[in-house]
Amino acid sequence: MTVTFSVYQAGCGLEDELARLCSQALHGRTDRRPVTADLVASRLAAGAGQPVTLLAAVRDPDRRLIAAAALRWPYVRTGIGRLWGPVVHPHRQGHRLGTGLLAAISQRFGDPSGLPAVTTTEIPSAATAAHALFTRARWARLDGPLLLRGPIPPDLGTPPPAAVHTAQTTTPTDLAAQISRLYAATYPDHDPRTAHDTLRRWSTDHRYHPSGLLLTGSADQPTAAALLYPLTNHHVDDEPSELLIADLLTDRCLTAVEQFTTCRDLVRAALLHGAGHGATVARAVLPAHRAQAIAALDAAGVTRRDRFTLYTPPTTS
Repeated sequence: MTVTFSVYQAGCGLEDELARLCSQALHGRTDRRPVTADLVASRLAAGAGQPVTLLAAVRDPDRRLIAAAALRWPYVRTGIGRLWGPVVHPHRQGHRLGTGLLAAISQRFGDPSGLPAVTTTEIPSAATAAHALFTRARWARLDGPLLLRGPIPPDLGTPPPAAVHTAQTTTPTDLAAQISRLYAATYPDHDPRTAHDTLRRWSTDHRYHPSGLLLTGSADQPTAAALLYPLTNHHVDDEPSELLIADLLTDRCLTAVEQFTTCRDLVRAALLHGAGHGATVARAVLPAHRAQAIAALDAAGVTRRDRFTLYTPPTTS
């Protein structure tokens, strides 16, 4: 097995190849979803000031991509980087390609403890091969976020809640500052620099459109926001189009009841948005402590389907 390392850059032309490999690897899994070139780019692209993302790949003699992994460094110095993959083509699984890729990335930095602060991407409970891979490598297991998923009815009947508007139709005086405030209120344990740059990160994602950023409250002081991304897979014909509810942010001034009702309005507007774009399934991935947002999704039929696991490299003994 020959592992080739390269620097990943958005628009490098590998996104379609990586998306196709992921779609094939995820087929039949509980976390199956449309994997697009834009989704790959959003996972791998380095942000402003980040070190470049390291991509490791294995190709067959005909130059077809059969396995890949990537290391994206922490967004800020105090943050957490992500190991994407290893992803292996279904016909090549069981040949220790994943083990080889993981070892190659670790050895690139001397040993696993030489990696930056990093976790894997979310691994579903049914992905037994992935769990075995990281367990053999002595990576530590962590509880990850919840996967919520549910159908979007083709005719939801009523118009969007009047309290909800979009960043396309009503833009606060300083939208970036308002989104930063809501992010910091929702995730107070995150680095303030991450909160400050939230809108820039969101809007540089190729999937972003202002119509997919929902807001509630006054135009100048939103009390909540939801980020939506439509996902359609062009690599698998029988896969339904999905709406990803990428995040739900709420103001710290809201009571628990107000958080629930606000999230309920946002989720209903989100489902209407998804139906308007032809999506038949809604998906959300949220930390387990987001009780009111999860309850609002559950009330709309977007229910818990799995608890993801994350792994982090072993520390030096």
